[in-house]
Amino acid sequence: MEEILNNKLSHCLLKLLNREPFFTHLAGHLNRWFTDTVPTMGVGILHGKLTLAVNPAFFQEKLRDDPLRIAVLKHELLHVLFQHPFRQCSTENHTLWNIAADLVVNQYLGEWPLPEGGVSLSMFKEFKLSPGQTLEWYFDWLCQNQKEITHLLPREYFLNESHTLWDSDCSGEQMEALKADMKQIIDHAVSKTLQHQHGSLPGEIQEMLETWNLKTSKIDWHRTLAMFTGSSRKTSVKTTSRRASKRYGTHPGIRIKRHQHLAVALDTSGSVSSKDISTLFSVIRQIWQQGAQITVIECDAVVRKIYEFHGKNPEELLGRGGTDFDPVFRYLRDHPRLQFDGCIYLTDGEADAPTISPPCPLLWVITHGGQTGSHLKFGRSIQLPVDFD
Repeated sequence: MEEILNNKLSHCLLKLLNREPFFTHLAGHLNRWFTDTVPTMGVGILHGKLTLAVNPAFFQEKLRDDPLRIAVLKHELLHVLFQHPFRQCSTENHTLWNIAADLVVNQYLGEWPLPEGGVSLSMFKEFKLSPGQTLEWYFDWLCQNQKEITHLLPREYFLNESHTLWDSDCSGEQMEALKADMKQIIDHAVSKTLQHQHGSLPGEIQEMLETWNLKTSKIDWHRTLAMFTGSSRKTSVKTTSRRASKRYGTHPGIRIKRHQHLAVALDTSGSVSSKDISTLFSVIRQIWQQGAQITVIECDAVVRKIYEFHGKNPEELLGRGGTDFDPVFRYLRDHPRLQFDGCIYLTDGEADAPTISPPCPLLWVITHGGQTGSHLKFGRSIQLPVDFD
């Protein structure tokens, strides 16, 4: 069943690719989850990842043709584009918040038909609502006119529309990292959309993308790096005979020690400049200063050298050939006894996608001006800002 649904969903995305390629490229970065725990279709955060959830019965029975399915898909992708899953409702009136979000995105469905139960500005034509406003603007208006507009809303909306995946249990740091992920996803979707196809985007969305200035936006890599290293940190209990435990009243005492052993892969291929190498060693030093045990793996097309980092750069680097990500991940898989808590791959990203998945959490750190994109598989990625030090 899931394979059939996947094929039908991919078929719709292929049709959308021909008309509005940006949204198909955007959808390619979202996890798919077929489930009856959502009433219709929705986007949100699940297990720390951006996810498209699809109710099988709704997709196959309620949406009986491709135009309707594409309309709902685009509707959900527009929620991602406008960052709605990351904007928590600060009041108890979640219904009006959801309606306001839908009033925003449904203005941009274009040629795709609004499904039954969808809300639109035309439903409130007697109030002459202004188009192109923000979620917050429509929410305030709905709150002020709640009694007057309730009878105008289709009953199906209250039965189906919940945006349940917007209620995330992510921490503040995780949410910020996900926002950075989302901006990179949108940046990649823009880059994959050919220049002559940008006209398929509504003018307001083109203007919004330009305002965000995604190509040069700075990622809060300090917070992202701290979140990654913190999540892979191990805790051990160590006894000490020097004094009794104040908390437990035992002798010997107990000391909690936090530690982590990270594999840091350093791309030493010819495409990484000497200046970038210096910058990447600054990254290594800052991770080391956080208390991590670091094993550096120098690699271009093959693993060249492996050593422990103790705060001092090596006198020489080996490599300067082509780039292949797989040798590092093969080494990690072939040496399970080393028990790395995570792998950080420092690179310019200029290589084919890896085919071997690492046996531990992975974070890609890309040089400023390096190549980001979907080929950086198996983990999250961040790009260093131009003024990194």
